[in-house]
Amino acid sequence: MRFWINYIEKFGLPTIIASLPETIDKDEAQTIADNLSKMQDQNTIVAGSDIALKLYESNKSGSVELYRELINVSNAEISKAILSGTLTTEIGIGSYAAAKTHQEVRKDVIISDIELVITSVNKIIKMICELNYGDVKIPTFDIITEETE
Repeated sequence: MRFWINYIEKFGLPTIIASLPETIDKDEAQTIADNLSKMQDQNTIVAGSDIALKLYESNKSGSVELYRELINVSNAEISKAILSGTLTTEIGIGSYAAAKTHQEVRKDVIISDIELVITSVNKIIKMICELNYGDVKIPTFDIITEETE
């Protein structure tokens, strides 16, 4: 992914070239170079009349497609991280086997989430009881689902 983003930065944006007078000192040239770097993000620059700026665009005609494909892949990866599956995000035509597999993965995620909630709530209950009542029998919290009945 990192290399893809580097490629897009290199070929998706135009290269800015400044032609400076030979009499310009190094500090001023560095300031201009820093401002040109900022121009990629902010799209504005102010330069003296003795400085010529040119934008050279890559010959890659599909730079818009590069960005679009990066967005599509990023969206799919985020969806997989949240939903733990690809059936609803990437597979255009589902199949029974894929749906069955994704349902099992979904159940595993739900069970894992339930266990996380139970553990967290029980820790909170324990702290509240110990703080307010001292050494007493601590009640426990549980979530009853169809599968645990």
